[in-house]
Amino acid sequence: MSPLIEIQEIKLASPACDPGSQRWSVFVPVEADLSEVMPYLNAVWKDAQYDHRAKVLIRRSGQHAIAIRPHEVAVSNALDRADAQRLVEELIAEINAVWQRRDEITPQTEMRRRPTAMEVYKQLPRTNCRACGQSSCYNFALHLLAGDVRLTDCAPLTEEARRALAELLGTP
Repeated sequence: MSPLIEIQEIKLASPACDPGSQRWSVFVPVEADLSEVMPYLNAVWKDAQYDHRAKVLIRRSGQHAIAIRPHEVAVSNALDRADAQRLVEELIAEINAVWQRRDEITPQTEMRRRPTAMEVYKQLPRTNCRACGQSSCYNFALHLLAGDVRLTDCAPLTEEARRALAELLGTP
């Protein structure tokens, strides 16, 4: 089976919200209509935000925001062209792998609601111990939602609370 997406071109742009930034936004025009793969990606990527009507799927992966539209894949926060190439190749490989396995996946068109910082904060120990490197548990919640920290960075978090937060966030 041939891949759904083949990289033809990678465009780098300085983020509109931060002109002159040392980080880059990456855009990959795609010939294939990615609308068909989005419900499968939504089923696999439990942390994705998918709008079936608008035909856009958004996901955070670490410090990168990923947006998939019918004829474009975009990734934020690339360091340079080499980093952009690596990020795009990994993402395209992941999308193609999901497309290849689509017979095994039940597509999902429901839109997930992203949890608020307060909802995440309420699941944390709220000790403000700073073991995670943040000034408070609320600040940790904000950074967790932004993808800057991981659940494992919160030392006092119990395994039960970690599981509950992972489910809330849609992460493994």
